[in-house]
Amino acid sequence: MKADFFTNNRKHLRDALELGKDDLVLVPASTKVQYHSEQAAPFLQESNFFYLTGIEEPDCLLMIGDKAEWLLIPDEDEFAGLWDGQLSKKEAAAISGIERIIDLSEGWNLLSRYIPSKVKKIYLPSPEPSILHGQIHTNPAQRNLFE
Repeated sequence: MKADFFTNNRKHLRDALELGKDDLVLVPASTKVQYHSEQAAPFLQESNFFYLTGIEEPDCLLMIGDKAEWLLIPDEDEFAGLWDGQLSKKEAAAISGIERIIDLSEGWNLLSRYIPSKVKKIYLPSPEPSILHGQIHTNPAQRNLFE
């Protein structure tokens, strides 16, 4: 799929919610989960996040305002990049069509300043319960963002 597909999906969401200048949408990606200490569960991206970005990397966060959007991606980690590979900012922009790609740590700082001073309404996905299913915990990303 081309970046235009994901750009249009975000535009339709913005229009459907009638986002105002003081509104913000936050959509987390899935996070990695472990079966046990030696085996990771197969990664499956959160559907809404993928529909809006096309990104299949864990631990990202999409922020959508009325006129701006940001994609927060995990800070560069040389060790993790060697084992699992790591999406670059340039690759993330090409896939998603989002121009503002920032490190997660920088993004949380932005959020901590932006939300109290400028945001009146925040749209979040409803958190999934953090319960055990078949020896695997459900993905905690939405609940962590909500909390």
